[in-house]
Amino acid sequence: MLTLRRAFLMTLLCLTAAPPWASTTRWMTLAECVKQADRIVLGRCTHVIAERDPDLGVDVVRVRIEVDRLVKGTASRSIEFRQLAHDLAGTPSFKPGEELLVLLYPESSAGLTTAVGLAQGKFAIERDKHGRRFAINGFGNRRLQGETDLGGSLTLERLLELIESAMKHQQEARR
Repeated sequence: MLTLRRAFLMTLLCLTAAPPWASTTRWMTLAECVKQADRIVLGRCTHVIAERDPDLGVDVVRVRIEVDRLVKGTASRSIEFRQLAHDLAGTPSFKPGEELLVLLYPESSAGLTTAVGLAQGKFAIERDKHGRRFAINGFGNRRLQGETDLGGSLTLERLLELIESAMKHQQEARR
């Protein structure tokens, strides 16, 4: 009995020792996120409304973003999307007033979407004291450019350059 109890405690310890995102999110490079994205927009979140979808019988979050720049896909001056409302590690959250860049999956047949790679595809835009804009995703920009990328500070301009470069490479690969 002691051995079984010890095995259970060791298993529990191993499960809780892993970072929270390790078991819920598949790491994707920025190029992979760009490839999967249906729309990429830079803008400001204006509304976040939690509601119950009566047809699906689940809680969803409706997010509206005023678009400053469309990087990929089609959008008008604002976009609205719905994602499942859950507290899984890695799920992106949105706040009214927040400046952001988001890469969105295509909408499902149920009318739902989310950021590509969950929090990997949602970048909060912060400004330093000189007004320079920096972008950081929910995982501190880790692995954006590959397995050994430790993340850290990334200007919005550099992030946009990397996205546009990935889009260009993908277009060339299709030829």
